[in-house]
Amino acid sequence: MAGIPAGMSKADLRTFLEELQRVYREYFNMKVHKTRDDLTILNNLARSISQLKKALQEMGES
Repeated sequence: MAGIPAGMSKADLRTFLEELQRVYREYFNMKVHKTRDDLTILNNLARSISQLKKALQEMGES
């Protein structure tokens, strides 16, 4: 899968996914005005989370 470094184990991907999800939740819940840059960052995080979930599914993890 594009964007996933070769040699990463499922455990590594799962850990990285959990960290991205934590960062996304914290960033999303900030009480400041969301600028265009903030929305771009959130969108990029969401895309990365989606790609990691897909990679884990392809590796046989639910």
